[in-house]
Amino acid sequence: MSHLRPFIAIHSRALQHLILDALARRIGALCFSLPLRITLTRLLLAEWLGVALIVFGTACTSPPTIPVTVKVAINATPVPTVNPSPGRWEITGVNPRDVSGDKGWKWVSIEIVLENKSYVYASPKIKTTGVKLYTDTTNSYDADTYKTTGSVFTKVEEIAFTAKIPHGYRMKGEYQGDAVVSYCFRASIPEQSKPMFLKMNGYAGEIWIYPNPPLVMPRGVEFVPLRAPKTEVDVGGRAKLVLGEFDRKPGWPPIHDRISGVITATNIISSANTTVSLQILPLGDDGIVGAAFTETPECKPKLVLGPGQAEVSRICAIIPHRAKNIHIILLGDLNEVCDTQAPNPP
Repeated sequence: MSHLRPFIAIHSRALQHLILDALARRIGALCFSLPLRITLTRLLLAEWLGVALIVFGTACTSPPTIPVTVKVAINATPVPTVNPSPGRWEITGVNPRDVSGDKGWKWVSIEIVLENKSYVYASPKIKTTGVKLYTDTTNSYDADTYKTTGSVFTKVEEIAFTAKIPHGYRMKGEYQGDAVVSYCFRASIPEQSKPMFLKMNGYAGEIWIYPNPPLVMPRGVEFVPLRAPKTEVDVGGRAKLVLGEFDRKPGWPPIHDRISGVITATNIISSANTTVSLQILPLGDDGIVGAAFTETPECKPKLVLGPGQAEVSRICAIIPHRAKNIHIILLGDLNEVCDTQAPNPP
């Protein structure tokens, strides 16, 4: 069975041409331009009888392989809905484990992974009401949502992260202060049963559960170009930015690694100062969004630039010790993703 996702069957040749033209121009994380969105909306209204919004869903006895393909989400918007469909944020359960048991029942905990299926940089905020954990296609049990740092668990009614990630990237947690915050579902089920999938109010389709899955980003490079180190990028026509080679320092602080890279910011305006607004978010295959580190003099980027001046400094961030294949998400006056090509931990 294919994974549950809504899609739009398009009958208008003009509408198809607009979509293909948008893809060819690699509009990616900037989403459709306003005139294009207006045109698409008008065409959709005109083609109302010829456009079918279809959501497929059938009962399965085993979960499918985690998909890595992407589909065009015509109705993607920059603001997450209260209860997003798989076309906005795709929810996956991973690493189910038993946490306790008594009198024929056991508590199970299932970690939550979110994939951005929209075409904008976004942070998830998802209401989790009416969650049911199924142990087969008919038997279900109430499940609660918990926010956790690994040692402290707090019952909540929504999943809310602050980090904005691009299309095709998956996140399982983020640094908040010195702790990594993540979310999980918990339910009490019969001792001899196993979690199969979950359902949630407002979420179209099943939330499948995978033991020990890879979290490698599926990435559609046609939407989010991956910049190599030393690539020059434009900053609003007033500055340019080059991220140099990255290095990685393990055990700094003891339970984290530090990743850092040289940054060269140049003001291309010769008659006035300019300031580059920049947020640094490292993200690796573990799905944990790291945090920028500016506590030492060597880790303070110089982003206030005099007329025609270039400043060379360093950006730094902390990441989990076992994180691999780190990409740097740049937010602010530019939305870019850079491959650090830093060595993976042994």
